[in-house]
Amino acid sequence: MVYEIPMHGYSSHSVHEQGMDSWTVDLDLVADEYYQSVLIKRALTRYPLHVVRWEGDPERNPFGLALDCYASTPQRLQVAGLDEVDKTRTGGTQ
Repeated sequence: MVYEIPMHGYSSHSVHEQGMDSWTVDLDLVADEYYQSVLIKRALTRYPLHVVRWEGDPERNPFGLALDCYASTPQRLQVAGLDEVDKTRTGGTQ
C-alpha cells in the first residue's frame, strides 16, 4: 500500500523551478508491505520527480505536463512515529 506521509503533503516548498518549462517536485510517500494482513515492512521515501511542459493532446492532458523520470536518486526518510513497523496495523484498515 502506498500513501502520502501524514503532514508531508503538497506545499509550494515541494516544487523547485529548474527552468521555464521544467520543475522538480518532491513527493514524500510511505510504502507498506503486508503478509496476510500483517505489516512487515515500511519504507518512507522522497521521490524527486522531474516534471516538464509537454505539448500533447489537451483533451487527454489539460495541464500540458509530463513526468520525465527522477530528477535524482530517491532518498529514504525518517519521520517520528512512522519509521517503525506497527504490528497492530492490518492491511484492511487505515
